[in-house]
Amino acid sequence: MKKSRSITFRKITRAFYLLGVVFLLAGMFLSVANIPAQAGSIPDGAAQATRLPPSNPVKPPSVQPPAPKPPVVEPISPGPSDPGSAPQGPGAQNLNRGPSSMATPALRSNPSIMATMAPGASVAFTQADYCYDGPAGEIEATVVINLPENVSQARLSTDWYIVWPRTGAIVHNYFTPDQVFEDGDTYTITGQWPGIDQWVEGNTVEIHFGAQLIDMDLSGPISEADGLDVYYNGRCNASPDLQLSSVCQDDGSTLWTLSNPAYIPVAYSYTVNGQPGGSGTIAARGSTTFTTTGVSTVVVTFDDGVGGKRTVTATSEDCGGSELEPLSLDHACTAAGITWTVTNDNDVAVSIDWDLDDGDETGSLSVPANSSISVVSSADTDSAHTLTVTWSGGSDTDTSLAGECTLEEAELVVRYSCIEDTETIQWQVSNESTVDTTFTWSLDGGAQSAPVAIVAGETIDVTTSSSGAHTLVV
Repeated sequence: MKKSRSITFRKITRAFYLLGVVFLLAGMFLSVANIPAQAGSIPDGAAQATRLPPSNPVKPPSVQPPAPKPPVVEPISPGPSDPGSAPQGPGAQNLNRGPSSMATPALRSNPSIMATMAPGASVAFTQADYCYDGPAGEIEATVVINLPENVSQARLSTDWYIVWPRTGAIVHNYFTPDQVFEDGDTYTITGQWPGIDQWVEGNTVEIHFGAQLIDMDLSGPISEADGLDVYYNGRCNASPDLQLSSVCQDDGSTLWTLSNPAYIPVAYSYTVNGQPGGSGTIAARGSTTFTTTGVSTVVVTFDDGVGGKRTVTATSEDCGGSELEPLSLDHACTAAGITWTVTNDNDVAVSIDWDLDDGDETGSLSVPANSSISVVSSADTDSAHTLTVTWSGGSDTDTSLAGECTLEEAELVVRYSCIEDTETIQWQVSNESTVDTTFTWSLDGGAQSAPVAIVAGETIDVTTSSSGAHTLVV
């Protein structure tokens, strides 16, 4: 019995062993079959296998681009601190402003933005960079929106941030107002000034404002960006005066040079003999030129670098040059009284001085080339007046007569007469003045007539009525 059990156990063991060998060999065979075959050349004429697509291919997931986000103005990150040294010598300024910041912000990169820039569209701050020594609190910066004729409306993206002092990365304050802007509109950005108590020697306190126009659907910019820096560097230094000089040219004109000795750009505008001449911004340590004719007084108004304005004035000498055609002067009766007009038939503008009634009124102006302009008016039409204009190389005088432009009032007289052999009355109106006029009439309180024109000295038959008491009102 024991021997029979032993034989049975050995048979079972051998069966399991054989079964294990079979599984082992099967595994080795399958592993060899899955080894990638090495690619080799295919003999000419050999058939090539063609991979067929699966019967139910799986489509790749559809990737939808993210919805565009409203763009925001992100100024370029400021560079490292480089206080440097203050310039020395006449007119030198201490402009250690610490970390530099770009005055023009750049739009944050967004590949989904597909906007079109609009030529002529711009946004500009109303002030140039300036020094500010106020305490901590709100500080404002205003921009003006300029749009071309083909762009009626736009949106605005703004930003402000503290350049210095800071303890980490710049913190931007982006904002897109709900307001829709049109050409000439303004918008004021409010930021938080750190205060001059944050200033440390060799560095600066500085805030930067940025603005940029974007299209109505907020998909991207339509203009270049503009920026403004307000700073404090230990003390606010006003810019030195702009320097204005003139020199005669060979053609008799005067060449003016306006120079900026400051280490920052300076905005300016100027007048010539009281008339607008031009405006712009002079680069730091730069200059600009313009030309006038005749003896001219130029007044230049410029930003002083600390939020105010100053002026410089100069008068040119008589540069002679080619002889000018005489100007002509005459007068006419106008709603303002007596008005004098001067005409310039020259191809260049001519500066004049004028004098009414020996100094009662005086002034200067520039008469554009080949043009006529009004010089002065007098409301006193009962008196005679004399106006004299003087220019380089000549003068002219014109006199008005007393009462020449005094308007006489019309004087109308109503008359009536009986028509012979009838019981009818003829009504007449006579104009016994020297001016033409019009009138209306009504008989016995009846309807008003249509306007009737009557010239000076004329008599008009108006209407008739039966005999008896009647009243004609004119």
